[in-house]
Amino acid sequence: MSPHVVGVVGATGDDVWLDDRGARPLRVSHDALAAARAGIPKAKHRLVELEGPAEKTGWKAAVSDALDATVRLYDEPPAKPFASNVGTRGLEKWARLLEDEKDPKGWPTMFGEGPRAYLGLRRVYDGLQHDYTAPNAGRPLYADFLDEAAALLERPSLGALAADARALGERWGQLTRTIAEADDEAVREGCAISDARAEIAGGGVGAEGGTCTADSYSECI
Repeated sequence: MSPHVVGVVGATGDDVWLDDRGARPLRVSHDALAAARAGIPKAKHRLVELEGPAEKTGWKAAVSDALDATVRLYDEPPAKPFASNVGTRGLEKWARLLEDEKDPKGWPTMFGEGPRAYLGLRRVYDGLQHDYTAPNAGRPLYADFLDEAAALLERPSLGALAADARALGERWGQLTRTIAEADDEAVREGCAISDARAEIAGGGVGAEGGTCTADSYSECI
């Protein structure tokens, strides 16, 4: 449904090395990479080159801009067609659909029981804990950022917002724990698999050797 972003972190002969969030880099041929990039025509082989921050980066201004963008995007979605599905409006819509028995797209109708119920619960769990976010909907991680921003910008009020963000993270965590502890073996097992996959991808328990520290990419296979 959308491009899968990887980082090209090196090259050896006719092959390139990809950072795909795994414990070790992945070696593929130039041809294989080109074929994969051509798989979604609308992406038009998009490429972004990262060179690092400018030598004289204005960190205070950058952090302040990031805070403003966070607030703005809750009420001004980046794409108008999705305005009702993201940000504040998206959260309000989801809260309504969770209980709306009359709306054909409400959860009681769409995910009432059986395989659909499993799919809906798994996607909520994955979406709040692993996919496109940090655990607990990313709130604890953002709270850490707010604490650092409070010190950098000398704005103590951001520290209070950090406490609010952690409290929100706990609420999202309670929701995912409810799903993971559901009275359904398939749902519990699915959540456990999701956690194990994320742990392996992050180089933790179950990832053989963790992050590769060899001098050459060839030693990382």
